[in-house]
Amino acid sequence: PNSDGTNDVFEIQNLPENYICLVLGGTYLTKRIPQEKIIELIDKTPNRKFVLIGGKDEFELGEQLFNQFQDQS
Repeated sequence: PNSDGTNDVFEIQNLPENYICLVLGGTYLTKRIPQEKIIELIDKTPNRKFVLIGGKDEFELGEQLFNQFQDQS
């Protein structure tokens, strides 16, 4: 869900070609990718688009990442 309680639903045909899907959440902290590693991965793969997946607990992180990298799209 978005911060306003709505959900974004993407049809598979609307996703960019050549993308990487990252799940931001995880039940245990040891199962989550640290933010620094996510940033490093995005920096090292500039020719790829990323789809970020997470719940309401990950919304802020997803928004931070989007804002940090939106100019690279």
